[in-house]
Amino acid sequence: MDVIILAGGHSAEREISLKSGIGVRNALLARGHTVSMIDPVNVEIQNLPVRADQIVFIALHGTFGEDGQIQQILENRNLCFTGSSASASAIAFDKSQAKQIFLNYAIATPRHSIISRKDSLIQREKLCSSISCPVFVKPNAQGSSIGVSRVDISEQLNQAIDHALDYGETVIIEEFISGQEWTVAIFEDIIFPPIQIQTPRTFYDFSAKYQETSTQYFIDQNQDETLIERLIAAAQKAAQAIETSGLIRVDFIVDNTGQPWCLELNTIPGMTSTSLAPKAASQHGWTYETLCENICDSALKSKGLNS
Repeated sequence: MDVIILAGGHSAEREISLKSGIGVRNALLARGHTVSMIDPVNVEIQNLPVRADQIVFIALHGTFGEDGQIQQILENRNLCFTGSSASASAIAFDKSQAKQIFLNYAIATPRHSIISRKDSLIQREKLCSSISCPVFVKPNAQGSSIGVSRVDISEQLNQAIDHALDYGETVIIEEFISGQEWTVAIFEDIIFPPIQIQTPRTFYDFSAKYQETSTQYFIDQNQDETLIERLIAAAQKAAQAIETSGLIRVDFIVDNTGQPWCLELNTIPGMTSTSLAPKAASQHGWTYETLCENICDSALKSKGLNS
């Protein structure tokens, strides 16, 4: 296979994207494939130097990576690329829009409100006064828990909103649900073992994901079978609702009654050495190299091509 990896970019998740891209590049090179890596910062993306017989492996995160823009450009050129379509990517990246689809498909998701940078001070104050803490305040379109705050008292709301607005035009204020953090990675019709995440931090934030050594991961070991089945069913339903392709990851909170609450769906999961999707795939018996190859094969098959 001849693969072009897109990694880096301008988003707040640039460094994670570069780590993902380097990992994928090394894995595919080790399997004997022809590989090059392009950072969109350094090229005119509309004129990306890619041929019709090459695969574009999208390892970009955040804006102009997961939000459907790069996917639309590649679709317009009829190029082969990894992951979900432009429309599915755009929906999943917009947390509020994705949550509405979850609700339409009877997938439990925490209640939420939206605040825009364009809202007046009166509108913001009215909304803030109606919110009961604790809540999570997040950029509506961002990943890796960047810009996310847990707010326990209403006096902290405005500061958290301003912080989230540093990373986008709209902010989602989401009901806090106490419970265990779980994630389910899916590749096409294969559901990898769900992973439970335990961190000493207040939630699984950027530091817990990429910097902490004390974050623990428990993969389907002596877990409640009924809970595992419910997580898998909800993750499958979310993927079908948004019509995703390739490798995805669905994040959940499981409350003390065993109810999974769907937080979000990630159409381009991280591919670093500590990322959750490769951890889950390894429990399915796939090496990191196998996962990378299979992602490329999936892209070829979606275009009706053979590896």
